[in-house]
Amino acid sequence: MKITIKNMRKYTKKGAKLLAFLSVELEGVGIINDCKLIQGDGGAFVGMPSHKGNDDKYYSYVKLDKELNAQVALAAQEAYDKLVLKAGKKSAEDEVPY
Repeated sequence: MKITIKNMRKYTKKGAKLLAFLSVELEGVGIINDCKLIQGDGGAFVGMPSHKGNDDKYYSYVKLDKELNAQVALAAQEAYDKLVLKAGKKSAEDEVPY
């Protein structure tokens, strides 16, 4: 399955574990909006859109199997690396200032 990262916006707050907001397109399946690329202790991972329940826990709207989740994380990390490399050509649309 082809995975395409769309609309990646770098998060610029210093010291934050959140790296970027993005959308993930899964060929032949659909697009998942409002994903987050987060720097965890074991490396970067993609957080799927979620909501806070009455018990103050967060629940994902989208669940992916381990293999697909790893492929999405790899594609997102590669897209983020490209975004950081082009940082010399910054555009206001590439970053979220909050």
